[in-house]
Amino acid sequence: MEPGISLSPSDARQTALGVLLRVERGMPSDRALDRALRASGLDRRERGLATELVYGVLRRRLSLDQRIAAHSKRPLIQLDAPVLEALRLGTYQLAYLDRVPSHAAVDATVNAVKAHARDAVGFVNAVLRALVREGSPPEADTGEAVWDKTRSVPFADVPEWWAGRWRKKYGDEVAADWFTSTLSPSPLVLRPHPYVAPKDLQEKLAGEGIEVEAAKYAPGALRAVLGNPAASPLLRERAFALRGEASQLVATLLPIQPSDRFLDVCAGRGGKTLQIAEDSAPEFLVACDISPWRVEAARCEASAVRAPNTHYLVADMSVPPPITGRFTAVLVDVPCSGLGTVRRRPELKWRNTIKRLQKLAQLQRKILYHAADTLAPGGKLLYSTCSTEPEENEEVVEAVLATRNDLTRVPVPLPPGATAGFVANDGYFRTYPLFNDLDGFFAALLVKTG
Repeated sequence: MEPGISLSPSDARQTALGVLLRVERGMPSDRALDRALRASGLDRRERGLATELVYGVLRRRLSLDQRIAAHSKRPLIQLDAPVLEALRLGTYQLAYLDRVPSHAAVDATVNAVKAHARDAVGFVNAVLRALVREGSPPEADTGEAVWDKTRSVPFADVPEWWAGRWRKKYGDEVAADWFTSTLSPSPLVLRPHPYVAPKDLQEKLAGEGIEVEAAKYAPGALRAVLGNPAASPLLRERAFALRGEASQLVATLLPIQPSDRFLDVCAGRGGKTLQIAEDSAPEFLVACDISPWRVEAARCEASAVRAPNTHYLVADMSVPPPITGRFTAVLVDVPCSGLGTVRRRPELKWRNTIKRLQKLAQLQRKILYHAADTLAPGGKLLYSTCSTEPEENEEVVEAVLATRNDLTRVPVPLPPGATAGFVANDGYFRTYPLFNDLDGFFAALLVKTG
């Protein structure tokens, strides 16, 4: 148990505050929230409120901080994490949740902070009550980022460096629309596990009040249109996984035959590995990752869903690999900023900087370079990210191609059911929330020529 964080909070605000503190310490928001809700014992309504509070605070963090700063006698940078997160939590309720009475928002937030920073209760109470007296909060002061009053909040709630580059590259209107999209959640999309899922999966979900429909692009995917599949017992029984549609779509881009020897270089927890094993069933499939716990989690998941021909190993692919020239199909889904998935994990807006993108790009180039050594002549390699930024995408691919004469880039094949806009004239695959309501992903296809 983490110091100062209760695993059995009694209401939505305490749950939300505990989750925000875990996220502040580096845990992914989806994992932190899922863990907290499982331990909380909250009813359905309170679970929904806790979820709204966590993601609302993470999405609106910058404008919330600007409002708090106007009433705090201490600079925000000097506030302890529990105090600042509690202030964000209370301010979000006052600014954006009309259904929560102001006095309830203040009192419940003050009670929530008692378990973490009792000596700061008076301070938190004073700041929040000053915000109540202020009434309807003014639009955040975003300085140069504001070009139109109606656009101030979207630009306020992304880092200045990110807003600036998108405005310069795409113009104010497209940039504002893109950043507006980061303030809303991604659709929930299911991927049934074919060896486990019941044939009447949709009917069983409907019996739980969950309505799904065929996803528009990813084959076999189901998009939730009513209800919350994350709360379904069928998820815990592994009848399906919750995976973004764009991520599922990327796993279809690498042409794989049953005779192929497939390698997933950075498998993580193994979502794309499982999809390829279940859909294409290559005769030999190896998934590796640098993290032993992720490898073990992926291995357990593969066993639970009865995925065929899967093998797992711990390996660091940023250095020369122990096995070369053996695989006919390689997936290189590199660690990245995740900026294409901020609708799903809004904390990523605040964790990334230009310097971090540059550092990630160095790692990505190493991984791609060494992954190419595992390819047999004629083999195909798919490089992918869940990023919208060129440092991690085109620039990485082009840098590696410039150092090797045994690789050729070819256009990514258009996925079944996808429109031509997914693969641009340059042959790269890209998705964006603005154009197809998908998370932002990128992919390039390379062929070993020698």
